[in-house]
Amino acid sequence: MFQLDNLTTDYTLISYIFGGISSTQANIFFINNGTQSSASNQIFKVLIRKPLTLSSDELNQSSNSGLNLTIYPNPNDGKLKVAFYTNDTKEATLTIRDISGKILDRSLLTDLVMGTNHIEKNIEHLTPGNVYFVSLETSNQKTTHKLIIKRSRH
Repeated sequence: MFQLDNLTTDYTLISYIFGGISSTQANIFFINNGTQSSASNQIFKVLIRKPLTLSSDELNQSSNSGLNLTIYPNPNDGKLKVAFYTNDTKEATLTIRDISGKILDRSLLTDLVMGTNHIEKNIEHLTPGNVYFVSLETSNQKTTHKLIIKRSRH
């Protein structure tokens, strides 16, 4: 267990991983004929990044997390923009919860397109200075991001 607020440097070495799979492709599971990957004897450093108090979530472009949820701006002052990726056009649910887990807003998203979807949501009713959690859920995936509401609104 790490107390993230007590970290003194931007990045802290927490462990090493020995070995793994070395690959010439980003995702070999759909195209592997035996030549794209091999066992690796490398040693990898595992670093933990000190959280920034006011930051937006940055999407790791090499991530295969499926939904690739991005919320912005973050911190926010009333108009939330949401971008996410889906492989089908089925519906999704966008939920905003307070820090205690109480649901403050839930929207059923329909008419989705295969690929990247963008929506906007008015969140002026959320309390300035508070932290909330925005979740996106489909029939087989769910992801959650932290949302900070600015202390003063213009």
